[in-house]
Amino acid sequence: MLNDWIKKGATISQNPIFNKFTGKAGGLLGKPFKLGLLLTTAYGKLVDVDNKESGFEQVKGFMQTFIRLVRAYISGDYRDVSKKSIGLGIAVLLYLVSPLI
Repeated sequence: MLNDWIKKGATISQNPIFNKFTGKAGGLLGKPFKLGLLLTTAYGKLVDVDNKESGFEQVKGFMQTFIRLVRAYISGDYRDVSKKSIGLGIAVLLYLVSPLI
């Protein structure tokens, strides 16, 4: 199973669109203002401004739900979700826990 994920990751990394965004991401690292604008925009899309919970609590709740989904998927208790969706979510988790170098 891990080899399948590695193969899929290698395939995705060769995608021209992925490479375009990777290049843009590298360019944004040297432009703090634009990077801040990107982060603010992404944060705004992740949270519901009308919700009484803080944005952090909303994102935390979403991630906890996703973690429960992955656990249920792995155990076989719930399989009504595509492997691609699980994989993309796991990629986001990896991104969140990776040290920023």
